[in-house]
Amino acid sequence: DKMTSKGIEIEMERKWPRGFEIRLAHTWQRSSDDMRRDNAVNSPRTLSKLNFGFPVAREALSGGLEAQCESSRRTLAGDRAAGFCLANLTLVSRDLVKGLQISASAYNLLDKRYYVNADGNNNISPGFPRTVRIGLTARW
Repeated sequence: DKMTSKGIEIEMERKWPRGFEIRLAHTWQRSSDDMRRDNAVNSPRTLSKLNFGFPVAREALSGGLEAQCESSRRTLAGDRAAGFCLANLTLVSRDLVKGLQISASAYNLLDKRYYVNADGNNNISPGFPRTVRIGLTARW
């Protein structure tokens, strides 16, 4: 089978003094199976992200809130796996100690049930529940 994909992506970004910023990205795509002339399996038509960055404690701590959305997608059985939107939150320290940075992120902040994969008749995979990750970065 031969696949064909066509699409367009736009992105806008704006930064303000004092560390505030916003970024919006949106992608439209159409992927088709040339044999069936139909939307490709597991291929959402639209993907969107909205990021808002903000200072929390002057220069020491910043945050980011992200909304991430994907449209529905066709399954191999011909059904549709539902589209979804997720919210993520990240806090990042800047040089707590010289060269040391710590971050904490909460993914799927609202603990939404969603499906990330639709690649088989019985293989519609659920996405991750709310997940928290802590990171430590050392630079020298």
